[in-house]
Amino acid sequence: SGNATGTSDKLPVELQLEMIRAILPEAKTIGIMYSTSEPNSISAIEEYKEAAPRYGFEIVESGISTIADISLATDNLLEKV
Repeated sequence: SGNATGTSDKLPVELQLEMIRAILPEAKTIGIMYSTSEPNSISAIEEYKEAAPRYGFEIVESGISTIADISLATDNLLEKV
C-alpha cells in the first residue's frame, strides 16, 4: 500500500512554446481554440497567456461551447494570426 497511480492530460506548455519557437522562429502570434465548458481548457489558456511573452508570442484565443462553434472560431482565429 502507499503507492499512487494515475494519469494526467496536463499540457507541457513551456515545452510546446519552445518547440513552436524552434520550428517557426519568425512567429509572433499563436491561435488557440479551447472548450469553454472544460475547466482544464480554461486553466491551460491562462498558462499559455502567462508563458507566451517569455517566448515572444502573443496568444489569440477563441473559446467554443459546442461543436457547431468550431467553424466560426476557426475563421475568427485565422483572421488574427
